[in-house]
Amino acid sequence: MRSALRCLRLLYLFAVTFLAIGDGLAANGATPKHVLIIQSFGGEVAPYDTITSVFRTELAKRFPEPVVFLEATLDAGRSVTSAEEQAFVEYLRARFAARAPDLVVTIGQPAARFYVAHRDQLFPSPYLMAALDERLANRAALRPTDAASLGKVDLPRLVENVLKVLPDTTTIAVVIGASRLEQFWLNEMQRELAELPPRVRRDAGLGHRVFRVGLWRVDGEHRAGTVR
Repeated sequence: MRSALRCLRLLYLFAVTFLAIGDGLAANGATPKHVLIIQSFGGEVAPYDTITSVFRTELAKRFPEPVVFLEATLDAGRSVTSAEEQAFVEYLRARFAARAPDLVVTIGQPAARFYVAHRDQLFPSPYLMAALDERLANRAALRPTDAASLGKVDLPRLVENVLKVLPDTTTIAVVIGASRLEQFWLNEMQRELAELPPRVRRDAGLGHRVFRVGLWRVDGEHRAGTVR
């Protein structure tokens, strides 16, 4: 929770800084700043809905001039062809032909991947990469006017907390989708949970066309403790 709150604070602090020093800021402050938020999965998908809502509220409250928020959704919850992705590029170019955003914020890894790949076709705006795990962030793609507000999911601690809260647990099943991003997370779990004590061992999982199941068996006794 502390990590999530810290990332949110960094997110709107970066945004306030970029907007304050942007070349588009009118001397009398009469022109609103335009912030484009590119969503990976839509604005109603957790936890991105909460992150976006808090970011918008805090930035509007803390920035001294008017801010106009604009959103576009990549719809990364399904397979997108290269032609569809290019069509989305053309849509953004047409939508912002008259005025480029003062700041672009991507929410989640698919949106970050998309914008980094196509930003030279779009706009030279300052860029804020947000709401993704540092293992998925391409820091090398950031430019001098860019920043990243990242977090890191502690996968072994998630399992340790389960065992402390529910000490009689014998099986942990992780059901996840079959997309490349979700497969990445299942592979990360398999790799990082291998470092847990021997009582937690990986079992044969299940594969399906649209989902995967990772199984871990818990042997022996373990005591309940304080959740970290």
